Amino acid sequence: LNTFLVYSFCLILAANLKNYS
Repeated sequence: LNTFLVYSFCLILAANLKNYS
């Protein structure tokens, strides 16, 4: 698994959670 992809996914997930709440 690519570390950069995981990092990007976490950033996107965090941004989505921030916008959702």
